[in-house]
Amino acid sequence: MKVFDKLTSDGVDLVVDAVTKAEADYSSPMHPFDDYSITAGRVITGANPASARSAAERAVTAFDELPGVAPTS
Repeated sequence: MKVFDKLTSDGVDLVVDAVTKAEADYSSPMHPFDDYSITAGRVITGANPASARSAAERAVTAFDELPGVAPTS
């Protein structure tokens, strides 16, 4: 389908390129639909729908670690 070619010809940065330009780190799961979430400082992200649970668990953990917040569990 040549999606990447179309994006490039339209001047759209691919995610990896945009992240690199922002001087950030990019990582991705080994396989497209693996559960993959990361925490980087105050940012928590998941790669795909399979990552929803692990990203939510990371968010709850991060919230529990905030000063003055009672743990949820």
